[in-house]
Amino acid sequence: ALKGPPFEPLLGSDLRPLTLKAALLLALASVKRMGDLQALSVNLSCLEFGPGDSKVIERSSLFASVAAIKDIRWIVDAITLAYSSLGLRCSIGVRAHSTRGMASSWAWSSGVSIAEICAATDWASPSTFTRFYNLGVPTLQAR
Repeated sequence: ALKGPPFEPLLGSDLRPLTLKAALLLALASVKRMGDLQALSVNLSCLEFGPGDSKVIERSSLFASVAAIKDIRWIVDAITLAYSSLGLRCSIGVRAHSTRGMASSWAWSSGVSIAEICAATDWASPSTFTRFYNLGVPTLQAR
């Protein structure tokens, strides 16, 4: 869903769907708590860029304050928009925190070790994953 309208092509997309997509991908890729995502900052003292074509373009007058990323509703809006763009209804119980279980479950089903998952998520033991977050995603071999 994130590869098509209203999220793609990038040049033809509005800023809101792109912002929602970025917030959702950040939540999925980081597997962090929503509170950790809310703590993100674009303050220059907090940013580090690598070599090559990495660059920062500051356009603060054109965009919403980065403090607005604190609105966790963006994650739910992104999920809902992704479903509706495919003509599907979104689950009533979807929450921003759902990304944590989905991302860790897909990582587990893709062969990522439980130790790596626990390290990425800051879980003290594998039982946190198995008791609360494992969504039973089928392994790649089973698909």
